[in-house]
Order: sequence, then C-alpha cells, then structure tokens
Amino acid sequence: MQFIIEGGWGVLPASLFGLLSLALALSFAQRGQRSTLLLVAGFSVATLLFGFLGTITGVQSAVRYVSANAAQTEVFLVGLREALNSLVIAFSLTSLSTLVATIGLYRNREALTRPLQATT
Repeated sequence: MQFIIEGGWGVLPASLFGLLSLALALSFAQRGQRSTLLLVAGFSVATLLFGFLGTITGVQSAVRYVSANAAQTEVFLVGLREALNSLVIAFSLTSLSTLVATIGLYRNREALTRPLQATT
C-alpha cells in the first residue's frame, strides 16, 4: 500500500489497465480467441502510457519542490524514486500480460494459423 501512496495517482490507472490486460491475457491463454489478443495489446499499451505519464508528473512535482527549496537535493531523489513506482507497476503488469499471452499463442498456434471464417 505504501508503494501506491508513494507512487501517486499514476499508479492507479497503470494498475487498473495492467490488471485488465493480465485478466484478458489469461482469458486468451484459456480460450484462444483472436479478438481477445487485440484487447491485451491495447490495454498493455495503455498500461505503459499511464506508467510513463505518472512518472513524468511525479518527476515534475519533485523538480517543482526542489526549485522552490534549492537546498533540498535529497528530497528530489526521494521524489524521483517515488515517481518511478508508476513505471515499476506498469512494466511488471505488462511483462506478466505478455508472458501469459505468449503462452496462449503457443497453446493455440494451430487455430491461429487457420484463415478467419467470414461471418454473415
């Protein structure tokens, strides 16, 4: 919980989209539906983007504080460490989602190489 508090607001959307991506990757690994794989990719990208956004805004906050209090170099370093929490959660969850989706691709490789059936 301290990790989330220190990381700030950016950890929350990165966690939400990362967990959603992981759940979809698990679903893909079990069922092998191609459309699910597209959602895994999209939510994984969103996870990384929110991780970067949270980190950038955290670094901005740390720089803003230090520029107002020039002697606070240690505070900047602590702020930088906390700001990186958004990227840690984003990359952790995206890595897990990618691994699970890769397992799903391997398990369903024959079904995925067949041409798509046209639906009417």
